[in-house]
Amino acid sequence: MIKTILIDARTPDSIVMAALNELRSCKKYGVDCETQNSEAHAGIKEIEKKKLIFDHRRSVMTGFSWYVDGSDYAFYVNLNHADVENRLPDSFVNLWYEAIPKDAMGISHNAPYELTTFKQRYNLWLPNLVCSMQLAVSHHGPDNYDINDFYKESLSCIRPILGDIIEEFSTYDPAVQGRNLTAGQSFVFGQWAGKTTSAAHSYNGFVSKIAYSFGLKKLVKQIFGYDMATFEQTVGSAAHMGELTGEQVAKYGAEDAYWCVKVFNYLYDDMLKNNPKALATFFKQENPMIYVFAEAAVDGLSLDIDAIYERQALERENVAQLLRDIKAAIKGMLPFNPDPNPEMMRLQPYYVKAWQKKRKQLTDWVNTPDSDDAFTMVTQVSNPIGNAWGNLKGNGRLNINYWQTLRVILYDLMGHKPVRIAG
Repeated sequence: MIKTILIDARTPDSIVMAALNELRSCKKYGVDCETQNSEAHAGIKEIEKKKLIFDHRRSVMTGFSWYVDGSDYAFYVNLNHADVENRLPDSFVNLWYEAIPKDAMGISHNAPYELTTFKQRYNLWLPNLVCSMQLAVSHHGPDNYDINDFYKESLSCIRPILGDIIEEFSTYDPAVQGRNLTAGQSFVFGQWAGKTTSAAHSYNGFVSKIAYSFGLKKLVKQIFGYDMATFEQTVGSAAHMGELTGEQVAKYGAEDAYWCVKVFNYLYDDMLKNNPKALATFFKQENPMIYVFAEAAVDGLSLDIDAIYERQALERENVAQLLRDIKAAIKGMLPFNPDPNPEMMRLQPYYVKAWQKKRKQLTDWVNTPDSDDAFTMVTQVSNPIGNAWGNLKGNGRLNINYWQTLRVILYDLMGHKPVRIAG
């Protein structure tokens, strides 16, 4: 594990200068800051009760850390911790900033936060910063995992529903039933394979447990097998980082600066070997966005209102014409076969109840006269453009984008055959 050096008012000048000199000659370094939000606007504090959100204009940087790639040490600086007598002045941040080489690559996990905090608090933009979290997003998806982890992980998670599985499927014969499950079997199968469930006993829960993370601490555990200290473990009963001393936070803060570099190096090497095009895209398109996000947080978004309204008017006309074209195409295929689609009746319980209603809604709309007026046209059916323009609700109205409506068009009207893949 990396050794941590706390830099505060007690630190000998020789150690401080050695640390800054090491930074001056580096090619790659990690950086992380710790903050506390006790001075946030009252409105933001109210939001914080439900969601973690920082008032970046009023946040206090309690300290920051850096690590030079290849060094034996990571450093943590006390700026606003509880041991007031040991704090360093704001001028030290500028001294540190000036030591960063112009061509050095900085690395941070969730870099927009570091960018925003240093800019808002000290009016400094960190140069050439790379986000290791964004690189993780480029490297893997939320359901990607190491196949070895898959093999090692037991299926004990299904124990809560194992009894139901045995009971419902003990008489199941795939040669006879195929995919035609009983109601009980369908329910139990849904508990394991349901698309929306994330319970521990579900497939989604199983994958979530072994999938690569985007968060630094879980990712470090997965890649390097190391357990980083958590925020909760570090803060303990204190209200925030500012109530702790620099010594209490130094290791926690310095670890972030160290491990974000290690994670970056690992992901970079893996992508260079296995997915170099994605790595190139990361540097050309994705990482530059961290500065866009940070600038938006600091300065807000600059919008051309006239251009927005101009585009809005154009898209309203486009949607109106699209609806005229769709209506004409559907009208040319009418009428429906009077009988329901037998495959849909067999496969889709909702269809048994809804096929007549959906057909009638579609037929009624198609027989409604077109209008040259865009507003009248786009509000004939439920759609985002028309609903927003007319301040309308979509409930109960025909929505031709809705999957049930589309299935009536594809299977009942156009005659396509329903195809099921893997259930």
